[in-house]
Amino acid sequence: MREQAPELWSTEDRPRRWAAYGGGEGSSVVLRNHAILAPGEDLTEYPPTIELDWAEWLAAAADYGFNVDGTRIPEEV
Repeated sequence: MREQAPELWSTEDRPRRWAAYGGGEGSSVVLRNHAILAPGEDLTEYPPTIELDWAEWLAAAADYGFNVDGTRIPEEV
């Protein structure tokens, strides 16, 4: 996909945050590393994306800032 639309893949060094989609026991979880947008800014890139199977998700959810149920682990202030 990167070869078909290289302008959609960010080369900017900016703050990013993981988002998790899907999930549930026995399914896969798709993780996307979205840029943190300023108010009124539109997403104009294709975020880096990975897919984990359920066993991988169980082992790595906290590494991406999530509980196993997909809720975000609160960030420390």
